[in-house]
Amino acid sequence: MSGPKATKTVIITGANSGLGFEAAKRVALSDPESHVVIAGRNKERIRKASAILNAEVGEGRFTPMQLDLGSLASVRQFAAELPGLGSACRLYMH
Repeated sequence: MSGPKATKTVIITGANSGLGFEAAKRVALSDPESHVVIAGRNKERIRKASAILNAEVGEGRFTPMQLDLGSLASVRQFAAELPGLGSACRLYMH
């Protein structure tokens, strides 16, 4: 799926399943300018969720990023990597 370039980054924690997964899908479908970061502790689960969502909604719309909110080191690492996505964070959902 090619479309408008993502100009907004949306971070959703817990989006590897359930309500977070559906929220990530709906955000991407409702706003073609959004890029959704699937953030979570389990690298394999967030990678798998991101792959499913990219296949369903459009390649390149979702990025898995490891984040453990219980670890300050993990939060710092996540924050350091976030600017590399190229667009400003507009929304955070937990």
